Amino acid sequence: MNILVVTTIYRDPEDTKDSAVTPVVHYFARSWAKMGHRVLVVHNFNTYPGILYHLPKRLTNLAFNRLGFRQSLNAAQRRRMEYDLDGVRVCRMPILKVIPMGGYGEGALRRQLGQIEEWLEREHFTPDVIVGHAENPQIWQLWHLKQRFPEARTAIVFHGVEYLQRRGFERWRDEYLPAIGRYGFRAQSVHRKAQELLGFDRPWFLCPSGISDRYVETEPNRHFDGVHKLLYVGQLIRRKHLRTVLEAMHGMPEAGLELRVIGDGSEREEMEALAREWQLPVTFLGKRPHDEVLREMRAADCFVMVSRGEVFGLVYLEAMSQGCITIASEKEGMEGIVLDGRNGFLCPAGDTQALMAKLRSIQRMTPEELDGISREAFAQARQYSETGVARQYLDAVCAPQASEGAIT
Repeated sequence: MNILVVTTIYRDPEDTKDSAVTPVVHYFARSWAKMGHRVLVVHNFNTYPGILYHLPKRLTNLAFNRLGFRQSLNAAQRRRMEYDLDGVRVCRMPILKVIPMGGYGEGALRRQLGQIEEWLEREHFTPDVIVGHAENPQIWQLWHLKQRFPEARTAIVFHGVEYLQRRGFERWRDEYLPAIGRYGFRAQSVHRKAQELLGFDRPWFLCPSGISDRYVETEPNRHFDGVHKLLYVGQLIRRKHLRTVLEAMHGMPEAGLELRVIGDGSEREEMEALAREWQLPVTFLGKRPHDEVLREMRAADCFVMVSRGEVFGLVYLEAMSQGCITIASEKEGMEGIVLDGRNGFLCPAGDTQALMAKLRSIQRMTPEELDGISREAFAQARQYSETGVARQYLDAVCAPQASEGAIT
């Protein structure tokens, strides 16, 4: 089967060291390639007016962080590049976006479509399946590619609903979107928001991340004697709410909690200063290799991150696969996967008092109860192996009930 992926979300070989781009779309693509499918990826790579590339890095990082996402600008990535990675053929196609988080000009969209069609022709590639990840410009591209390849199955996977609710995207919502065969959502929270905002009724499926198959080959078989060693792994930016964890520790000194923090970001200096001011036992490790992150997870009692705007947190599943007692946010990306009191715990995002109450509740649990939570966490993580979720994703797109262009 020939599978074409169009996406703005893709890990790039020339990403800067502090890039926070999720590799999840590549994980799907490489899993399909391992299954024997031919997979091509068009990476719609956003470029911006040249002046932004000459501003101090600290200033641009702060501006992007204020907009709710993290992107480091690298002038070298303004050029087109084709490469092969893990059996997947990838073409990075720069596309100009004048305003970050804004739309694209009609001319830019048309030129990009022409480049995609030219590349597919040069690769002698006729897609059987076309999937898009994220709304903009993928919805526009899916509609136009469907006109070019009418027999292809199509699907759009929402990582959030940011654009279709805005003025100027009415045609995308009313004409282009209904012509796409299947809607995928990275988490239940994203599907719920889409239903509330757009009210559409279409064939849909959940499209969660998968963790490496090797992480769930052997059960960790953890045995707990209390919960004192906390671990945080993630960007140090406002919406991740590391401050909430520090405030909870400061508010319950009798609990004997210590915290190790893996990650970097614009709030690191502020969080380090706060930990020093409050004399908290917190160790900031910065960014670490992935194998070291897994070792830290195996050594920790509890993984905690009560972030907001989390589409799907692969790091939570990784912590669960290592047997950690895991605390995630209510009504966010791990809803329906972390089940409060069964295989982990949920807490309102950024709510210090609620997190303190949750930690106290966990510390009152018996070793046998904690062991049971850990076993259930691993069992849940095992259901989300990389190969398994990629196969379920493709099956959902190709299912007979996903009738093209029809409301069902």
